[in-house]
Amino acid sequence: VLEKKLDVFNLTYIRQRAQLEARKKKEEPKKFLKKFSDLWNKKSSQTDPELDLENLLSAEEKKKLYKSIGYEGEDTSTITYPKDYIDIDLAVRLVMLDFNIWSKIDDSDETSRVITCAALHNTEIAFKRRPATSSILFFASLSSFQVFGITTDLKKAELSNASRPILIRPTNRLTSSNNELNQPKLLQIECETNPLDKDSDYRIKVISQSLEIKYNAPTINKIMECFEQDTRHNLQGVKKAAYTTYTDVKHQSVTLMKNNIEKIKVLDVYIDLQSSYFLLPENGVYYEGCPAICLDMGHLILKQSINADQKDKETMANYIKFQLELKKFQLLYANKNENWQDARQQESTPLHLIKPITLYINLYKCIYTDSIDLPLWKISGQIPAINMRISDMRLFNIVKHMQSLPESKKQSKTNKAETWTRVPSIDITQLTLETIENMAHLKKLLPTVADEGQEIIEKVQEQFAQFEANFKISQIEILLEEERENQSYPIFRISLVSICAQTCIKTFDIELDVSLHDFIIYHEQFITKDNQHLRFLAAQHEENQVETKINSKQLVRIHILHTSSDNPLFKSPKYNGIENKVRIQLNKLIFTMHLEALLSIMKFQNNIMEKWPSTTIEEQAEKTLEEHETISTLSKFMKTNNISIATTLEMEANLEQFHIVIATIDTQLFEVYVHGINANIRHQSDQTLVNLVLTDFCIVDPHVDARFRKVSVYLIVLKVNYRKQGEL
Repeated sequence: VLEKKLDVFNLTYIRQRAQLEARKKKEEPKKFLKKFSDLWNKKSSQTDPELDLENLLSAEEKKKLYKSIGYEGEDTSTITYPKDYIDIDLAVRLVMLDFNIWSKIDDSDETSRVITCAALHNTEIAFKRRPATSSILFFASLSSFQVFGITTDLKKAELSNASRPILIRPTNRLTSSNNELNQPKLLQIECETNPLDKDSDYRIKVISQSLEIKYNAPTINKIMECFEQDTRHNLQGVKKAAYTTYTDVKHQSVTLMKNNIEKIKVLDVYIDLQSSYFLLPENGVYYEGCPAICLDMGHLILKQSINADQKDKETMANYIKFQLELKKFQLLYANKNENWQDARQQESTPLHLIKPITLYINLYKCIYTDSIDLPLWKISGQIPAINMRISDMRLFNIVKHMQSLPESKKQSKTNKAETWTRVPSIDITQLTLETIENMAHLKKLLPTVADEGQEIIEKVQEQFAQFEANFKISQIEILLEEERENQSYPIFRISLVSICAQTCIKTFDIELDVSLHDFIIYHEQFITKDNQHLRFLAAQHEENQVETKINSKQLVRIHILHTSSDNPLFKSPKYNGIENKVRIQLNKLIFTMHLEALLSIMKFQNNIMEKWPSTTIEEQAEKTLEEHETISTLSKFMKTNNISIATTLEMEANLEQFHIVIATIDTQLFEVYVHGINANIRHQSDQTLVNLVLTDFCIVDPHVDARFRKVSVYLIVLKVNYRKQGEL
C-alpha cells in the first residue's frame, strides 16, 4: 500500500526503515580499539554502501526524483538567516599580562635577573561573526601599558617594580586620580567588514591616548647585549634561510594586503592618536630637572572626508578621500632645571628647537583599479610654516648631551667582508618576487596577439599611474643666535620660500619635480639704507614680480626622470637608453659680499670652533676612516663577484644670471655679472663627458670717474672627457 502512494513522508519512512534493517544485518561485535580507530578515521560511512544511499544516485537521477516528489533538497546556505544574526560571539578578558626579559646584569652574576618588564592591564578581545552577510567584527582594548627597566636596588624582589625606572607609561596616570574605572582606555581598536548600515565595505576605528616614553641607557644597552649575536658561532647558513623565509612571507603579505586594499570600494577609517612624546635625558638616565631632549610626535587624526569642495567634485566622483592632520609636532631642548612640561604646551619659547608644526594631508584612493588615466593613489600635503631656532650655546650643549649617552660594553664586530658576501643570496628571493609582480602588471598591458608589434608598443606606452603626490611647504625659517651674558642675539636667518614637490610613480618610470621660489640669507645685525636686514643671498626678481608675485619665475626648478633597463621602452626617444635624467634650471641670483658682515661671520665661526668639543673631530676622523674601509671592502667584493653598479646619467644645468656685489658700509666697490652658464654631464659605464659653456662674464665699476668701468669676456667653452681604464 505504501509503495503505491509516493510522497515525501512515505519515502522518508521507507528509507529510514531500510537503513535500520541493513545496519542490523551488517553489524558485528567489534573490540574497543577497533571502534576507536573507525571513529578516528571516519570510515564507517564509506565502507558500508547501504548506509550511504546518497552516493547510489547520480545527479540527474536525484534531480528527477526531487522534481517528481516536489522536494527542493536540503538548504545549507546562510542567506535565509537574519542579517543581524550572530553565530559566533567570542569574548576574552585578560586581567594582567607580564612579559619579562631575564639576563645576567654583570659577568660575575651567578643567576639571571629581570632586565625589563612589560605589563598589560585589562586587555579585552571580542570577535563576532554574522553569516548572512559574511561579516566579522573584531574589537580589542587595552586599559594600561607600562614598561620598566633595570632595578636600581638589587635587594628588592625580582618581580617588584617599585625601584625600577618607568620607560613607557600613559600620561593620564600622571595627572588623573588612581581610580582606573574613570580613566579612558589607553588603546581601542575596532575592525568590521560589511557593517549593518552598509555605508562602507570596511570600517576601522583606532583611538589611542598619550604615552610618555623615556630613554634609559642601562636597560637599552643590556637588551642589545642580550640579543646580540654570538660571534663565536658561525650562523650564516641559518641566517640566510631565516631571512629568505622572512622575505617570502613579508612580500606575500604585502602583496595580499595591497590587492585587498585595491579591491575595497568604500573604506570608513577613523584613527585618533593623542600626542605622545619621547624624552632623551643626559647620560641616559632620567631624573627630575635633568637636561633632556623632548620630541613631541603630535596629535594625529586620520578620517574619511565626505564633504567636498567645488574643485574636488570631479575627483570625489572617482576617488575616496581621507584627511590626515598632524598637530603640534615639535622639538625642545631643556637645560638643567628648565621646565619642558610647560614649554611643551606653549607655541614659542627659548626651549623650542622646532616650533609646533601642523601638517595637512589629503589622501585619495581610486575606486577603479584598472583605469590607466586615473592614478591608483593620490596624495596632496601642505605645511604652512616650519620655524627653527638655535643658539651657539644650546648647540654645544646638544653635542655634549649626545656624547654623554653611554654605549654598550660589547660592540658587535662583524666581519664586513662576510657581510658583503651575504648580499646576493639574501636579495635573490625578493628580486624574484618583485620581477614576477612587475610581469603581472605588464601582462595587463600586453595584448595576446604577438604579430602586431606596433599595437604592443602603443599599449605599453599607456602606463599605469600607481602613485601621484603633490606636497608644498610655504616657508622654512632657521634662526641662528649667539648667547652673550645669558642673553640671545640673532645672527643669521635663513628663509626658504614656497617649496613645492610633485612626483608620479608609473609602471616603468618615476618622475619628480621640485621647485623653490626664493632662498634668502639675512644678517640680523646689519641694516641697509631701506631699513631692512642685509641680504647675503637672494633671488633677483623683477620689480613688478616682487609686488604681485604673480607669474614670477621660480628660483630653482629640478626635474628628475628615473627608469631601469628592464623598461620595454628603454630605447625609445623618451629615455634614449638613459636610466637617470636630471634637469636643473636656476633663475637670477644676487650675492652681496658685505666686508664688515663677512668679518663678523668669520669671528662668529672662530668662536664656535674654539668652543667645539675636540673629541668630535677625532670621532669624525675615525668615522671617515671607517667609511674608506667600507668602500674598499665593497670594491673588493664587487671585483670578486663581477658585480657592476654603474648606471647611466644625463644631467643638464642652466644658470640664467649670477650677480655679485662687493661693498662696505660706506660705499659699493664693484659688481660681477655672470650670464648664461650651461653645464651638461653625461655619465656611462665606461666614460664621463662634461661640457661647460659660459656666455658672458663682466666686471662693472659703479664709480662714474673710473677709467675702465666695464671689463667683459664672452663665450667660454670647456669640454672634459674622462674615460675609465679599469673596473671599479
